[in-house]
Amino acid sequence: MLKILGYSSGGIILCVLLLWGYTNIPIKTPEKDFSLGTTFSLHYATEIGLDWQKVYVAMLEDLGVRKVRLPVYWNRIEEKEGTYDYTQVDWQVRMAEKYDAKLIMVVGQKVPRWPECFIPEWAQDDTEKKRAALFEERPTRTVMPPLSARKASSSVLSSPMNIGTRRGGA
Repeated sequence: MLKILGYSSGGIILCVLLLWGYTNIPIKTPEKDFSLGTTFSLHYATEIGLDWQKVYVAMLEDLGVRKVRLPVYWNRIEEKEGTYDYTQVDWQVRMAEKYDAKLIMVVGQKVPRWPECFIPEWAQDDTEKKRAALFEERPTRTVMPPLSARKASSSVLSSPMNIGTRRGGA
């Protein structure tokens, strides 16, 4: 009986030591290149009373951020039904080009920042318009070449579009 108890205790101690060693002994892992980025929210910067353009440039210039996720807010792009204004997005893309930053564009009804869903006023109260805007086929933009394939002075969104009228300069 003592022999069995000794083997059991030894087995338990061995298991505990192996588990401790597995979780506490450092193992060299291969280093991988990685970099951090940030989300820039024009909506949030404006909401807290900041000049969003100054903040955006400071983020790129002073902080040196080179990977940026940009939400494209539906309620800012299409304030009036069928009229699209990409002026703010164009400006942000041009600044990213100037500072050689890479962008991830987030497009759609649901984008980062609370409340997440940014629906234009013209579609909020009319269920049919909202449903049509969200679920029926809508005009789309042509996919643009990567930033590196265009001239630095060109606007990413300056090609002909088929999505209604465009306000503002590029």
